[in-house]
Amino acid sequence: MSHLLRRKFAILGFFLIIALIPLACNLPGQQQPEPEEFSTAAAQTVEAQLTNAASDVTEVAESTVTMTAAPPTIPAETDTPAAPPPSATPECTNKASFVTDVTIPDNSFLAPGESFVKTWRLKNVGTCTWKPDYSIVFISGNIMGGPASKPLAASVQPNNTVDVSVDLVAPSTNGTHKGNWKLRDAGGVNFGIGANANNSFYVQIIVGPTPTPAPVSKTFNAASAGGVESNGHIISPPNSGDTAGNNGLQGFITFNLSSIPDGATITKVKLDLGTPHDVLGDPFGSLGCIRAYPDAYGSLDAGDYTPPPVTGSYWRFCSQVQLADPSAQLGNSSAVSGVQAALASDTFQIRIQFNEIETDGDGVADVLRPTPRLIVHYLKP
Repeated sequence: MSHLLRRKFAILGFFLIIALIPLACNLPGQQQPEPEEFSTAAAQTVEAQLTNAASDVTEVAESTVTMTAAPPTIPAETDTPAAPPPSATPECTNKASFVTDVTIPDNSFLAPGESFVKTWRLKNVGTCTWKPDYSIVFISGNIMGGPASKPLAASVQPNNTVDVSVDLVAPSTNGTHKGNWKLRDAGGVNFGIGANANNSFYVQIIVGPTPTPAPVSKTFNAASAGGVESNGHIISPPNSGDTAGNNGLQGFITFNLSSIPDGATITKVKLDLGTPHDVLGDPFGSLGCIRAYPDAYGSLDAGDYTPPPVTGSYWRFCSQVQLADPSAQLGNSSAVSGVQAALASDTFQIRIQFNEIETDGDGVADVLRPTPRLIVHYLKP
């Protein structure tokens, strides 16, 4: 209640008390007014005070309503979109590419329970540096006794390669077994190889006895050939012996071995100089045995002539009969090793010459004119 209301009610109470005093103080001997007159006067007085008080209350109420604060204004809704948050700094990306199997190529044969180390060469083709808190992790397939995860040994910067290895054990059951692996970053997110970095790199082995590959035999004709006389004169066929001018003559032959698959194992090599062949004079009777030597001469020139005696031959034939003899055609172990080494370049080159005598000096040509062939036996990889 406001101060003004309290004041009005106090005044009203005061007048009410004054009006009632004559009734309380009705002493004997005094002339009292008639009850009706007194009641009427008191009632009129109270009514007048109540009217004035009500009027004052009304004014206070009206004043109070007038002073009530207006409700807050609510802004109208609009369709203007909120401003987008500022762009975050882009994070680096994790991505690998497979380079090669350093050890245990796919479908390698292993014995049951055989321990081995599988090593992959991977390249960091993402933008994140692979740190030692990155790991190689097993994903699916056969874990082959390997770890669930293994930390990288060192950091790998983008565009660099790393060899990643795990120690494994071949399963005890025969058959083909495969295990899939990926890399994992420090946040526990796996990534691998491929366009979307979601492919696994894997190890795949075959457990069981290694099958014996079937031997393969191939015959190679000369890819190129020629001859060089001791005086530096070059001829086109690979003839060997001496000339009517008493010059020594040596033959040079190149075989192209590119059709033998990489990784093949050479088991034996034959050189056939006698199917067909012909002779001038008596080269074996006059000059002795003809031999074949390894000679990486490249392109034939006068400097390729090699005067006798020379050691290190792969084949030796001492008669025309031996030229057609399969046992004589069979090269020694050095010939096998030489052809095996030649697979790296796909080219095998030899020189044929009579080694005991360069020329008999009789003015008569003693020459072997062969049609050389090389027969190679090998096992596929």
